[in-house]
Amino acid sequence: MKEIEICLGLIAKTPLNARLLSGWPALSGLRPRRQLLVAHYFDTSAGLLARHRMGLRLRRESGRWVQTFKAEVSGLERVELNHRLSQRQASPPPALSAEGLPRKDQLLAMGLRRGDIAAILDLQTLREQFQVEVRRQTWAVTWGQSQLELAFDQGLLRANSQDRAFTELELELSAGQVRDLFEATQSLSAHLEGLGLEAFFETRSKAERGFQFAALQNAEGRHPRAAALAKSRAKERSQDTGSTKTSPILSLHLQNAAYRLSKEVIEVLETQEPEGPHQARVALRQIRTLLKLLINAGLIDPSVRLEEKASELADALGELRDLDVAEEKLLRLLERHLGFDASVTAAAVAISEQLQQTRSTLRQRLLTHDCRQFVLDVLAFANTLKDHVGLPEAQVFANEQATRFRRRVKKRAKLEPTEENLHRLRLSHKALRYASPVLLALGADNTLAEEARKAAKAQDRLGNDHDRAVMLTTLQKALSRQTLPVHHQDRFLALAQGLLVGMK
Repeated sequence: MKEIEICLGLIAKTPLNARLLSGWPALSGLRPRRQLLVAHYFDTSAGLLARHRMGLRLRRESGRWVQTFKAEVSGLERVELNHRLSQRQASPPPALSAEGLPRKDQLLAMGLRRGDIAAILDLQTLREQFQVEVRRQTWAVTWGQSQLELAFDQGLLRANSQDRAFTELELELSAGQVRDLFEATQSLSAHLEGLGLEAFFETRSKAERGFQFAALQNAEGRHPRAAALAKSRAKERSQDTGSTKTSPILSLHLQNAAYRLSKEVIEVLETQEPEGPHQARVALRQIRTLLKLLINAGLIDPSVRLEEKASELADALGELRDLDVAEEKLLRLLERHLGFDASVTAAAVAISEQLQQTRSTLRQRLLTHDCRQFVLDVLAFANTLKDHVGLPEAQVFANEQATRFRRRVKKRAKLEPTEENLHRLRLSHKALRYASPVLLALGADNTLAEEARKAAKAQDRLGNDHDRAVMLTTLQKALSRQTLPVHHQDRFLALAQGLLVGMK
């Protein structure tokens, strides 16, 4: 079976309960069903299931053990295979059953290699990795012409004697139209905003979060971000629309970009790593590139509105990203060589405080209904786009757009190499690079792949120049917002300017 669901995650210790939720009009007069669910998740020692965004669990439901295999298909869809076991005892959990695993041909269709399939289907290689304990309340909701299920989960991830709490709301489409699922989620998101609660679009399944948490607790585990990126790349490589039509290919790429953005937003919310804001901006650039392609294809609305929203969010992320880069590449270098200087020390403290304030402001924005609404709007647009019949023929459109990107790069490369013109040239390389995967999928000439690789190298070189050009301005702006004595500020900026001259 396939399930289609949307999940909203809430920050830790959010004061949400069923009484507050009952104020959502869709729950009027409804009473929840309450369950305590304990699930055990399994994987190979090499983490094959985790790498392929799959999950295998044993969970006791209504006195019976159920073995469930799940795999992400695309977008909101997951394949689910359930197998009821005969055992009824609560503890210990029973052994896994080979009957509850997918067939070889099903795993091949999901993009797995034969060697990985053999390991996954060998019960001897599967070991318990973590547990999930959930107190769940569910409501059967009618929305429009559709039937939905709302699940309110408060639970714990458990791995290696460590716990991590989570709170989330899942809306699953039981029967009806996907558009009703989006509309209901938007209404629920607005209800949370009205309660003053902070939430985010949660694209990670419990299995994915559990595997990352288990890896974090394991001394030999990779950094969870590295694992997530590896899975993301594997997923992108394995995807095949099986279509040469423009609409489904653009829909899939737009959906993937929105999901990537959601994952990077979570990275910004949960860590202070500079890579989070940068990768979130990359995802937004992918979304904006796809929306501009749709505008070129004649789909003006809602492409323009969404592109404007994406630009606004990119600016907010860019402020933190620029400050992160200036701190890492300029401030830290000054501290290393002139840490004894009082002005450098005073400026470092002030910049650190401004960095925390900027990060806090950005996080608050990312937890608003407006941000959730943007992601949902992009996904809803992608969903309606997949069956659109008015778009140009795929290969002709792809080659026309590739030619447009090439011409823009050549035109801007001939301009006088001022900072502004070099920045615009960099943006042209970016656009060609981010458009190339979808244009190649649509049937563009294969020479575009090599041009995209060259564009990526050129973008990196020009990006380093751009970073140096804005670092001093970024630090000056940060210091102006702090109560730093003028003589310290002037001396620090003079030292920073001198260092930048040396870099050039």
